[in-house]
Amino acid sequence: MRNSFGRRLALRRPKLAEIKALEEDIAILESEASPANSEKLLALKAELDRQIARRKWVSYIDPVDVRFNAFSEQPQPTSQAVMFV
Repeated sequence: MRNSFGRRLALRRPKLAEIKALEEDIAILESEASPANSEKLLALKAELDRQIARRKWVSYIDPVDVRFNAFSEQPQPTSQAVMFV
């Protein structure tokens, strides 16, 4: 999990709060429906699409992060006998 957290930070995976804020801004601009806001609305929609694509691209948990070191005990024969004469 530490590796996946570091990857999300390094690759700047967008947070859900950022995506929700963009969606709210888009909803507000769509409710106003003025022609002056059309360019800003298109820019916000493009940014939202980019954020969603980036969120899918940087996965939450990568298969590499699920690896683990499984050590199973294997009995070793004790045939190291010593003979004293």
